[in-house]
Amino acid sequence: VMLPPSDAAGLAILGVLVVAAVIPIVTLFASMRRIGAADASLVSTVEPLVTIALSALLLGERLSPLQLAGGSLILAAVLALNLKPRAPGPLA
Repeated sequence: VMLPPSDAAGLAILGVLVVAAVIPIVTLFASMRRIGAADASLVSTVEPLVTIALSALLLGERLSPLQLAGGSLILAAVLALNLKPRAPGPLA
């Protein structure tokens, strides 16, 4: 069994686990309960954009033109899917 080399490294690993895995999964399931699976999946497509934006803002990462174009396409797709008229659901 390989352990982290220090307590700080162990805490960093735990932090990454919580921030990158536990919180997103819990919030995805909570959003599915509140807004439905289809809308929750649509919202979750923006997650890569948030990740890249945070890396640029917090870590000083430089975004390439290709990354910016990809982000624009993701936003355009989410907007297009939200703007199209929805078929009425079954009456309750």
